[in-house]
Amino acid sequence: MAPTSWATEAEWDWMIARNSESADAARHGRYQPWFNGVSHDYFEQFSVRTRLYGDRTDLTPEEEAILAEAIKTRRRQLLNWFHNHRNRARKARATPYAAAVELRKGGRKRAPQGREVFCRLFYDDEHEAAVQEELKGAADDLGRKLTRAETMAISRAHVDSTFKAASDDMKAQVAARVAAEKESLLAASRTDDLDREPTPEEYQA
Repeated sequence: MAPTSWATEAEWDWMIARNSESADAARHGRYQPWFNGVSHDYFEQFSVRTRLYGDRTDLTPEEEAILAEAIKTRRRQLLNWFHNHRNRARKARATPYAAAVELRKGGRKRAPQGREVFCRLFYDDEHEAAVQEELKGAADDLGRKLTRAETMAISRAHVDSTFKAASDDMKAQVAARVAAEKESLLAASRTDDLDREPTPEEYQA
């Protein structure tokens, strides 16, 4: 299951692998040029045209308009995803209710997986540096630049192994957070819950 409703698991892993670049670009005031480049890479890797129309080359004007709107929508989703995920500390501090409302507004109907919550809570710059070291080592061993698929596979394997090796206390925190967000997501699924003011208890949960 993909951790967000519009992205496949492969797309999610691709975005996770680029997320540290997003934070770095924002810190150095070059976020928009970075995003223009990364969105171009995304559409090359995950073609919206192919998803909608397969290998067809001749599209009707109506189909071209649908394609243009789909690309515009996906670009906006990418922009929102990187904006919402580049600051892990802010995401980790969000209450389960606030996180659930945000997910529901984004169209998500299922609670996050433990792997995703672990990244949000504990995947820090030290882990990111370790991933980059692994990627560099793999590229050196192969004598070439890694493909996107190889980069995603290495990044995901590192997250999985780190999560597996985490302490029992960390895993308990992750499990509790997943359960809390799942419960809150059920409450936030009601339309009136998206707009109402949270109770004091929900603010502090």
